[in-house]
Amino acid sequence: YEASINGGGAGYTWLENDQTTLITNPSSVTVINSGNYFVEVSDGICSDTASVSIAILQGASVNVTGGGEACADSSNIVEVTFTLFGQSPYSFDYLYNSETVSVSNYNQNSYTISGNVEQSGIYYVSNLIGANGCTTNTASDTVEIIAVGPVADFVPDIDNGDPPLEVNLSNFSTNTGFEDYLWQFGDGHTSIDYNVQHTYIEGGTYEVILAVEDHRGCTDTAIYQYVIVSNESSFLIPIVFSPNGDGVNDEFRVKGFNLGSLTGEIYNRWGEKMAILEGVNQGWDGRTFAGKTAPSGVYFVLLQITGKDGIEYEPYSGSLTLVR
Repeated sequence: YEASINGGGAGYTWLENDQTTLITNPSSVTVINSGNYFVEVSDGICSDTASVSIAILQGASVNVTGGGEACADSSNIVEVTFTLFGQSPYSFDYLYNSETVSVSNYNQNSYTISGNVEQSGIYYVSNLIGANGCTTNTASDTVEIIAVGPVADFVPDIDNGDPPLEVNLSNFSTNTGFEDYLWQFGDGHTSIDYNVQHTYIEGGTYEVILAVEDHRGCTDTAIYQYVIVSNESSFLIPIVFSPNGDGVNDEFRVKGFNLGSLTGEIYNRWGEKMAILEGVNQGWDGRTFAGKTAPSGVYFVLLQITGKDGIEYEPYSGSLTLVR
Protein backbone atom coordinates (compact mmCIF):
# COMPACT_ATOMS: atom_id res chain seq x y z
CA TYR A 1 0.00 0.00 0.00
CA GLU A 2 1.32 3.48 -0.84
CA ALA A 3 0.62 6.52 1.35
CA SER A 4 1.45 10.00 -0.05
CA ILE A 5 1.38 13.63 1.05
CA ASN A 6 -0.37 16.54 -0.64
CA GLY A 7 1.12 19.95 0.03
CA GLY A 8 4.54 21.54 0.41
CA GLY A 9 7.17 21.36 3.08
CA ALA A 10 10.88 21.13 3.64
CA GLY A 11 11.05 17.72 5.31
CA TYR A 12 8.91 14.76 6.08
CA THR A 13 9.18 12.06 8.71
CA TRP A 14 6.98 8.95 8.46
CA LEU A 15 6.15 7.09 11.66
CA GLU A 16 4.46 3.70 12.13
CA ASN A 17 2.06 3.53 15.07
CA ASP A 18 3.41 6.93 16.26
CA GLN A 19 6.72 5.50 17.42
CA THR A 20 8.80 3.75 14.80
CA THR A 21 10.45 5.96 12.23
CA LEU A 22 10.00 4.47 8.81
CA ILE A 23 11.76 6.94 6.57
CA THR A 24 12.63 10.63 6.36
CA ASN A 25 12.03 13.17 3.58
CA PRO A 26 10.20 11.30 0.78
CA SER A 27 6.71 12.53 0.06
CA SER A 28 5.33 8.96 -0.18
CA VAL A 29 5.97 5.64 1.49
CA THR A 30 4.99 2.00 0.75
CA VAL A 31 3.80 -0.08 3.73
CA ILE A 32 3.16 -3.83 4.05
CA ASN A 33 1.62 -4.03 7.53
CA SER A 34 -1.70 -2.93 8.89
CA GLY A 35 -1.59 -0.04 11.38
CA ASN A 36 -1.75 3.71 11.99
CA TYR A 37 0.77 5.79 10.04
CA PHE A 38 1.81 9.36 10.86
CA VAL A 39 3.75 11.97 8.94
CA GLU A 40 5.40 15.08 10.44
CA VAL A 41 6.00 18.02 8.07
CA SER A 42 8.34 20.90 8.89
CA ASP A 43 9.82 23.84 6.97
CA GLY A 44 12.11 24.86 9.81
CA ILE A 45 9.67 27.37 11.23
CA CYS A 46 6.28 25.74 11.17
CA SER A 47 5.25 22.07 11.39
CA ASP A 48 2.14 19.92 11.08
CA THR A 49 1.12 16.29 11.63
CA ALA A 50 -1.30 14.03 9.73
CA SER A 51 -2.25 10.36 10.13
CA VAL A 52 -3.89 7.56 8.21
CA SER A 53 -5.12 4.09 9.29
CA ILE A 54 -4.29 1.30 6.84
CA ALA A 55 -5.61 -2.30 6.90
CA ILE A 56 -3.56 -4.76 4.83
CA LEU A 57 -5.70 -7.76 3.86
CA GLN A 58 -3.88 -11.07 3.42
CA GLY A 59 -4.17 -12.53 -0.05
CA ALA A 60 -5.75 -15.99 -0.32
CA SER A 61 -3.57 -19.06 -0.94
CA VAL A 62 -4.07 -22.81 -0.78
CA ASN A 63 -2.15 -26.01 -0.11
CA VAL A 64 -3.58 -29.33 -1.35
CA THR A 65 -2.62 -32.57 0.41
CA GLY A 66 -3.57 -36.21 -0.14
CA GLY A 67 -3.45 -38.15 -3.36
CA GLY A 68 -1.09 -40.97 -4.23
CA GLU A 69 -2.24 -44.44 -5.23
CA ALA A 70 -5.84 -45.47 -4.73
CA CYS A 71 -7.93 -48.43 -5.82
CA ALA A 72 -10.12 -47.63 -8.80
CA ASP A 73 -13.08 -49.38 -7.21
CA SER A 74 -15.49 -49.04 -4.31
CA SER A 75 -13.09 -50.70 -1.85
CA ASN A 76 -10.94 -47.60 -1.29
CA ILE A 77 -11.91 -44.10 -0.16
CA VAL A 78 -9.48 -41.29 -0.96
CA GLU A 79 -9.31 -38.00 0.95
CA VAL A 80 -7.95 -34.74 -0.45
CA THR A 81 -7.67 -31.73 1.85
CA PHE A 82 -7.48 -28.08 0.81
CA THR A 83 -5.86 -25.89 3.48
CA LEU A 84 -6.89 -22.28 2.85
CA PHE A 85 -4.86 -19.26 3.93
CA GLY A 86 -6.10 -15.70 4.01
CA GLN A 87 -9.32 -14.16 5.19
CA SER A 88 -12.70 -15.79 4.73
CA PRO A 89 -15.17 -16.01 3.17
CA TYR A 90 -13.50 -17.87 0.31
CA SER A 91 -14.67 -18.85 -3.13
CA PHE A 92 -12.86 -21.41 -5.30
CA ASP A 93 -13.23 -24.15 -7.91
CA TYR A 94 -11.91 -27.70 -7.67
CA LEU A 95 -11.74 -30.71 -9.98
CA TYR A 96 -12.47 -34.21 -8.68
CA ASN A 97 -13.29 -37.35 -10.70
CA SER A 98 -13.49 -35.20 -13.86
CA GLU A 99 -16.14 -32.97 -12.29
CA THR A 100 -15.58 -29.26 -11.62
CA VAL A 101 -17.26 -28.03 -8.45
CA SER A 102 -17.62 -24.36 -7.45
CA VAL A 103 -17.68 -23.34 -3.78
CA SER A 104 -18.59 -19.87 -2.54
CA ASN A 105 -19.00 -18.07 0.81
CA TYR A 106 -16.91 -20.72 2.57
CA ASN A 107 -15.86 -19.59 6.05
CA GLN A 108 -13.52 -22.38 7.20
CA ASN A 109 -9.77 -22.71 6.61
CA SER A 110 -9.89 -26.42 5.69
CA TYR A 111 -11.97 -28.19 3.06
CA THR A 112 -11.87 -32.00 2.68
CA ILE A 113 -13.39 -34.14 -0.07
CA SER A 114 -13.50 -37.92 -0.02
CA GLY A 115 -14.78 -40.58 -2.36
CA ASN A 116 -13.92 -43.33 -4.79
CA VAL A 117 -11.40 -42.64 -7.50
CA GLU A 118 -12.62 -43.59 -10.95
CA GLN A 119 -9.54 -42.64 -12.92
CA SER A 120 -6.01 -41.32 -12.55
CA GLY A 121 -5.49 -37.60 -12.94
CA ILE A 122 -4.49 -34.23 -11.55
CA TYR A 123 -6.94 -32.89 -8.99
CA TYR A 124 -6.65 -29.20 -8.36
CA VAL A 125 -8.00 -26.08 -6.69
CA SER A 126 -8.15 -22.90 -8.76
CA ASN A 127 -9.65 -19.41 -8.82
CA LEU A 128 -9.27 -19.03 -5.04
CA ILE A 129 -10.42 -15.64 -3.82
CA GLY A 130 -10.58 -14.48 -0.21
CA ALA A 131 -12.31 -11.60 1.54
CA ASN A 132 -12.63 -8.35 -0.46
CA GLY A 133 -11.46 -10.14 -3.59
CA CYS A 134 -7.89 -10.67 -2.36
CA THR A 135 -5.80 -13.38 -3.98
CA THR A 136 -2.12 -14.27 -4.52
CA ASN A 137 0.04 -16.04 -7.03
CA THR A 138 -0.33 -19.18 -4.86
CA ALA A 139 -4.12 -19.21 -5.15
CA SER A 140 -4.09 -22.61 -6.89
CA ASP A 141 -2.54 -25.99 -6.12
CA THR A 142 -2.66 -29.54 -7.46
CA VAL A 143 -2.29 -33.13 -6.29
CA GLU A 144 -2.06 -36.30 -8.37
CA ILE A 145 -4.17 -39.37 -7.67
CA ILE A 146 -3.18 -42.60 -9.41
CA ALA A 147 -6.00 -45.11 -9.85
CA VAL A 148 -4.61 -48.63 -9.52
CA GLY A 149 -5.98 -52.13 -9.44
CA PRO A 150 -6.67 -55.16 -11.63
CA VAL A 151 -8.90 -55.25 -14.67
CA ALA A 152 -10.80 -58.55 -14.75
CA ASP A 153 -11.49 -60.12 -18.14
CA PHE A 154 -12.10 -63.60 -19.53
CA VAL A 155 -13.46 -65.37 -22.61
CA PRO A 156 -15.23 -68.76 -22.90
CA ASP A 157 -14.37 -70.96 -25.88
CA ILE A 158 -18.06 -71.90 -26.26
CA ASP A 159 -21.20 -70.43 -24.76
CA ASN A 160 -24.00 -72.73 -25.92
CA GLY A 161 -24.64 -76.38 -26.62
CA ASP A 162 -26.08 -79.62 -25.35
CA PRO A 163 -25.12 -81.15 -22.01
CA PRO A 164 -22.75 -82.24 -20.83
CA LEU A 165 -21.30 -78.94 -22.09
CA GLU A 166 -17.57 -78.52 -21.43
CA VAL A 167 -16.52 -74.86 -21.37
CA ASN A 168 -12.90 -73.64 -21.25
CA LEU A 169 -12.58 -70.20 -19.66
CA SER A 170 -9.40 -68.24 -20.52
CA ASN A 171 -8.33 -65.54 -18.07
CA PHE A 172 -7.23 -62.30 -19.76
CA SER A 173 -7.16 -60.09 -16.66
CA THR A 174 -4.54 -57.31 -16.81
CA ASN A 175 -2.24 -55.42 -14.41
CA THR A 176 0.36 -57.28 -12.41
CA GLY A 177 0.32 -58.29 -8.77
CA PHE A 178 -2.77 -60.49 -8.77
CA GLU A 179 -3.21 -62.65 -5.72
CA ASP A 180 -6.70 -64.14 -5.72
CA TYR A 181 -9.19 -65.33 -8.31
CA LEU A 182 -12.72 -66.55 -7.72
CA TRP A 183 -14.82 -68.06 -10.50
CA GLN A 184 -18.56 -68.53 -10.08
CA PHE A 185 -20.15 -70.62 -12.81
CA GLY A 186 -23.79 -69.94 -12.00
CA ASP A 187 -24.62 -73.55 -11.16
CA GLY A 188 -23.37 -73.49 -7.58
CA HIS A 189 -19.80 -74.49 -8.41
CA THR A 190 -16.71 -72.28 -8.00
CA SER A 191 -12.96 -72.34 -8.67
CA ILE A 192 -9.89 -70.37 -7.59
CA ASP A 193 -7.66 -71.39 -10.51
CA TYR A 194 -6.28 -68.96 -13.09
CA ASN A 195 -7.70 -70.64 -16.20
CA VAL A 196 -10.52 -73.10 -15.69
CA GLN A 197 -12.53 -75.80 -17.42
CA HIS A 198 -16.09 -76.38 -16.29
CA THR A 199 -18.71 -78.89 -17.39
CA TYR A 200 -22.41 -78.02 -17.24
CA ILE A 201 -24.53 -81.10 -16.62
CA GLU A 202 -28.00 -79.61 -16.46
CA GLY A 203 -29.74 -77.49 -19.04
CA GLY A 204 -30.22 -73.82 -18.26
CA THR A 205 -28.87 -70.31 -18.65
CA TYR A 206 -25.80 -69.51 -16.54
CA GLU A 207 -24.05 -66.25 -15.64
CA VAL A 208 -20.29 -66.64 -15.19
CA ILE A 209 -18.44 -64.26 -12.85
CA LEU A 210 -14.69 -63.75 -12.34
CA ALA A 211 -13.63 -61.70 -9.30
CA VAL A 212 -9.97 -60.61 -9.05
CA GLU A 213 -8.14 -59.13 -6.04
CA ASP A 214 -4.52 -57.88 -6.15
CA HIS A 215 -1.86 -57.52 -3.45
CA ARG A 216 -3.11 -54.03 -2.53
CA GLY A 217 -6.62 -55.30 -1.85
CA CYS A 218 -7.97 -53.65 -5.01
CA THR A 219 -10.66 -55.64 -6.80
CA ASP A 220 -12.47 -55.92 -10.10
CA THR A 221 -15.19 -58.18 -11.48
CA ALA A 222 -15.99 -59.43 -14.98
CA ILE A 223 -19.36 -60.98 -15.87
CA TYR A 224 -20.23 -63.09 -18.92
CA GLN A 225 -23.90 -63.29 -19.86
CA TYR A 226 -24.71 -66.06 -20.65
CA VAL A 227 -23.65 -69.68 -21.10
CA ILE A 228 -26.75 -71.43 -22.45
CA VAL A 229 -27.08 -75.19 -22.05
CA SER A 230 -29.93 -76.84 -23.89
CA ASN A 231 -32.64 -78.34 -21.68
CA GLU A 232 -34.48 -80.25 -24.39
CA SER A 233 -34.87 -83.95 -23.61
CA SER A 234 -33.34 -86.52 -25.93
CA PHE A 235 -32.42 -90.21 -25.88
CA LEU A 236 -30.78 -93.03 -27.82
CA ILE A 237 -31.98 -96.65 -27.64
CA PRO A 238 -29.29 -99.30 -28.34
CA ILE A 239 -30.27 -102.24 -30.58
CA VAL A 240 -27.30 -104.49 -29.72
CA PHE A 241 -25.46 -105.30 -26.50
CA SER A 242 -22.93 -107.96 -25.43
CA PRO A 243 -23.03 -108.87 -21.73
CA ASN A 244 -19.77 -110.85 -21.75
CA GLY A 245 -18.06 -109.14 -18.81
CA ASP A 246 -15.44 -107.26 -20.82
CA GLY A 247 -16.66 -103.90 -19.49
CA VAL A 248 -17.79 -102.72 -22.92
CA ASN A 249 -21.50 -102.55 -23.78
CA ASP A 250 -22.29 -105.12 -21.07
CA GLU A 251 -25.73 -103.70 -20.33
CA PHE A 252 -28.73 -102.56 -22.31
CA ARG A 253 -29.50 -99.03 -21.15
CA VAL A 254 -31.30 -96.07 -22.72
CA LYS A 255 -28.88 -93.18 -23.05
CA GLY A 256 -30.68 -89.88 -22.56
CA PHE A 257 -30.60 -86.30 -21.36
CA ASN A 258 -33.17 -84.48 -19.26
CA LEU A 259 -35.43 -87.52 -19.05
CA GLY A 260 -38.20 -87.44 -16.48
CA SER A 261 -39.36 -91.04 -16.46
CA LEU A 262 -38.80 -94.37 -18.22
CA THR A 263 -40.71 -97.64 -17.93
CA GLY A 264 -40.33 -100.71 -20.06
CA GLU A 265 -40.41 -104.48 -20.52
CA ILE A 266 -38.17 -106.90 -22.39
CA TYR A 267 -39.43 -110.20 -23.87
CA ASN A 268 -37.77 -113.18 -25.56
CA ARG A 269 -38.92 -114.58 -28.90
CA TRP A 270 -41.45 -116.83 -27.17
CA GLY A 271 -43.12 -113.94 -25.35
CA GLU A 272 -41.59 -114.65 -21.94
CA LYS A 273 -40.91 -111.50 -19.90
CA MET A 274 -37.18 -111.20 -19.24
CA ALA A 275 -36.94 -107.82 -17.48
CA ILE A 276 -38.90 -104.86 -16.18
CA LEU A 277 -37.38 -101.36 -16.42
CA GLU A 278 -38.48 -98.65 -13.99
CA GLY A 279 -36.40 -95.49 -13.99
CA VAL A 280 -34.20 -93.57 -16.39
CA ASN A 281 -31.03 -95.13 -14.98
CA GLN A 282 -32.16 -98.77 -14.97
CA GLY A 283 -30.82 -101.22 -17.56
CA TRP A 284 -30.81 -104.96 -18.35
CA ASP A 285 -27.71 -107.08 -17.78
CA GLY A 286 -28.88 -110.01 -19.94
CA ARG A 287 -30.14 -112.22 -17.09
CA THR A 288 -33.54 -113.66 -16.31
CA PHE A 289 -35.55 -112.86 -13.17
CA ALA A 290 -34.02 -116.01 -11.69
CA GLY A 291 -30.52 -114.69 -12.38
CA LYS A 292 -29.73 -117.12 -15.19
CA THR A 293 -27.82 -116.02 -18.27
CA ALA A 294 -30.09 -115.30 -21.20
CA PRO A 295 -28.90 -116.84 -24.47
CA SER A 296 -27.79 -114.92 -27.52
CA GLY A 297 -30.63 -113.98 -29.79
CA VAL A 298 -33.21 -111.38 -30.64
CA TYR A 299 -35.36 -109.85 -27.89
CA PHE A 300 -38.18 -107.37 -27.99
CA VAL A 301 -38.29 -104.08 -26.09
CA LEU A 302 -41.32 -101.96 -25.11
CA LEU A 303 -40.60 -98.49 -23.66
CA GLN A 304 -42.54 -95.45 -22.48
CA ILE A 305 -40.41 -92.30 -22.03
CA THR A 306 -41.19 -88.73 -20.93
CA GLY A 307 -38.86 -85.76 -20.73
CA LYS A 308 -38.45 -83.18 -17.98
CA ASP A 309 -39.31 -80.61 -20.61
CA GLY A 310 -42.86 -82.01 -20.69
CA ILE A 311 -42.55 -84.10 -23.86
CA GLU A 312 -44.33 -87.48 -23.76
CA TYR A 313 -42.76 -89.61 -26.46
CA GLU A 314 -44.65 -92.17 -28.51
CA PRO A 315 -44.42 -95.69 -27.03
CA TYR A 316 -41.40 -97.49 -28.43
CA SER A 317 -41.31 -101.10 -29.59
CA GLY A 318 -38.30 -102.62 -31.27
CA SER A 319 -35.89 -105.49 -31.40
CA LEU A 320 -32.74 -105.91 -29.30
CA THR A 321 -29.95 -108.31 -30.21
CA LEU A 322 -28.02 -109.97 -27.39
CA VAL A 323 -24.57 -111.21 -28.44
CA ARG A 324 -22.34 -113.37 -26.25
